[in-house]
Amino acid sequence: MGEKEHVRRSIQAWLKWHQGNRAVQFVYQAWLDAGGEFAVVRRGAIAWLHENREREEAVYLTKFLAKEKDIPIETVRDTLVWCYRFPDNEDASDCTPMIGQIGSGESGGVTHCLPE
Repeated sequence: MGEKEHVRRSIQAWLKWHQGNRAVQFVYQAWLDAGGEFAVVRRGAIAWLHENREREEAVYLTKFLAKEKDIPIETVRDTLVWCYRFPDNEDASDCTPMIGQIGSGESGGVTHCLPE
């Protein structure tokens, strides 16, 4: 077993027991920064962002998820909520590509995704 495979398995095991921990974002960030596969942390990262979308420290996951092409519309909304809440954060501009992911169909367009 290669080193990356060993680390992947260790991370998956650790995440199984610690997903509710707010600090888990640092494991997601380290894994993704090291070039780890998004699929390993996808479900947990999406859930973490949903729970923490109104916290400024969610910046790393919003930046990463804003670049992903295959994420649920709810995650697009969570990311845009973060951008709406923290417009003065220099990384809020990373949300611009997400606007193109929101159609005018069932999602109701961009305005439907932002908080009232």
